Amino acid sequence: MRVTQNIIYSTQVGSMNSALNKLYASSIQSGSGLRINKPSDDPLGAGRAIQSRATLSQMSLYEENISTATGWLSSYDAILSGEGSIVTLLTRLTELAEQGATGTYTAENRKEISMELRQIYEQLITLSNSSYAGQYIFSGHKTDARAYAAALGVSVKDTGAGLDGMYFETEGDASYTVIIQATSSGAAETASYRYSEDGGNTWMDIASSDITVNYPETGRVRITAGGASVIMDAGAVVNAADTADSSSADNGTWIYLRPTAIYQGDDNDTQAAILYGSGTNTGASASGCFGEDVTVRIDGNDGVTLTYSYSADNGASWTQGKTAVASPVKIFAPGGYLELANAPAAGEQYIIHPHRAEVALAISDTSDITLNLIGKNVFGGVYRNPATGKKETVEKDGNLFETVGNLIAAAETNDQQGMANALAQLASARSVVLTNAAIVGGRENRLTLTSSALELRKLVETDRLSSIEDVDMTELLTRIAQQQTAYSAVLQSSSIIMRQSLLDYL
Repeated sequence: MRVTQNIIYSTQVGSMNSALNKLYASSIQSGSGLRINKPSDDPLGAGRAIQSRATLSQMSLYEENISTATGWLSSYDAILSGEGSIVTLLTRLTELAEQGATGTYTAENRKEISMELRQIYEQLITLSNSSYAGQYIFSGHKTDARAYAAALGVSVKDTGAGLDGMYFETEGDASYTVIIQATSSGAAETASYRYSEDGGNTWMDIASSDITVNYPETGRVRITAGGASVIMDAGAVVNAADTADSSSADNGTWIYLRPTAIYQGDDNDTQAAILYGSGTNTGASASGCFGEDVTVRIDGNDGVTLTYSYSADNGASWTQGKTAVASPVKIFAPGGYLELANAPAAGEQYIIHPHRAEVALAISDTSDITLNLIGKNVFGGVYRNPATGKKETVEKDGNLFETVGNLIAAAETNDQQGMANALAQLASARSVVLTNAAIVGGRENRLTLTSSALELRKLVETDRLSSIEDVDMTELLTRIAQQQTAYSAVLQSSSIIMRQSLLDYL
C-alpha cells in the first residue's frame, strides 16, 4: 500500500486530537471533581445521579419545613408556659380571684382588683393575637387576620327559667360592666328595665325608645343601655327584681354585659351544607366529622323512599344509598349525615364542606406535622358559627376569655360569690393551657427525632451520590500524567514526520 503525505498528515492530526481530547476530558474532571460532567460520560450513572439529587432536594424541603415548624412551636412554647406566658397570667388571676372571694374585702377593694384584671384581659388579647414571621399563629388558615377581637359577652342571673336556652348577642362597647335589671315581669319586649354602669351604685331607667322589637331580624328584641346593647329572643320571659335589694341572688332578672373576646379564625368543629341550584332546603346542615368535601345528589323521591348518591372525589365516582322519607331527612355520607328539614326533590345537589384549621407541613416522605394550635381551643371566648351565622359561646370547660370576663364582672359589681365561682373555671383553663403546652412539647420532640433521622438519610444519600459521580483524584492525577506523556510523544513524533520534504529522499 502506498502511504501518501495526506494519509500521514491525517493520521498524525487524528492522533493528536485523540490524545488532546483525552487530556481535555481529564482536565475537566480535575476542575469539577466529577467523573460525570455530561450524560454521555455515563448514561446509567447520570440517571442515578439525577435521582439522588432529586432526593436530596426533597430532603432540603423537609429541612426547611422542620425549621419553620420549629419556629412556630417555639413561639407557642413561649406563649403558653414561658416568662410572662398564659400560665403566669393564670397564676395571677387565681391569686386575685382568691383575694376577691375573701369576706374581708370591700367593694372598693374588688374595684381595685378589677383594674388589674382588665389589664390581664388586655394582655390575653395580645397573646391570642401573637404572630410568627408575619403570620397570626392562632387563626388557623386565616394567618393574615388576628385570631381575636375584644367584645362584650353576656351573663344572666334569673330566678325563673324564662331565659334558659335563649340566644343572646351584644352590640356596642363598655369600659365597665353594664348591669341591666328587669323592673317588671313579662315578655322581654314589653318589660321595663334600668341599668347601671358603675357596679350598681347608681341606676338609670331604660326608655321605651331604647327597646327595639324585631331587631336585627324578626323575633329579636334589642335593649340599649348607654353605649352597649343586648339582643335576645322576643317573647323571652323576664322577672322583676326588688330594686330595694342590692343582691342579685334569687332576685329577678339581671343581665351583665362584660368583657369577652370573639374568635375570628378557622375551626375544626363545624361543617357547612350548601344547596346548589333550586330547592327548599336552604337551611341544610351536616353533623359528624368530615375529612373532606362530600357531594350529595338526590336521585329520586317516591314519597316513601329517598334514593341518593354521594361522592368524596369531586364527582369522579359515586356511591348510591337509600333512606326513608321523614322530617327531618338524614342522609348518610362518609363522616356523618346531611340533615334536611324537608324532603328533597330529585335533582337537588348539596355539598358538605368541613372546616379544617390545621396548618400541616410535610417532614418526611410519608408523614407531616401539624404546626399550629387553634385559638378557639386554647382561649375559648365566643365565635360566629360559620354554619349558622350566629354568635355562640365556645362550649367547653376552661373557656379562658369567658372565665376572665365573668371574673371582671364579679369584681366590678362587688360579687364575692362570683369571684369564688371563677376559681374552678380558672383551674380548668389552666388544665387546657397545660394540655396544649404538652401537645406542643410532643411535637417539638418529634421534630427533633425527625431532624436527626433526616440528617442521617441526607448523609447516606450524599455518600451515594458521591460514589456515583465523584472522581477518584489519585487515579485521575495518574491518568492525567500518562495522558500528558502520550500527548507530548504524539507532538514530538508528529513534528519529526511532518517536517520531512521531498529533499529528504534525494
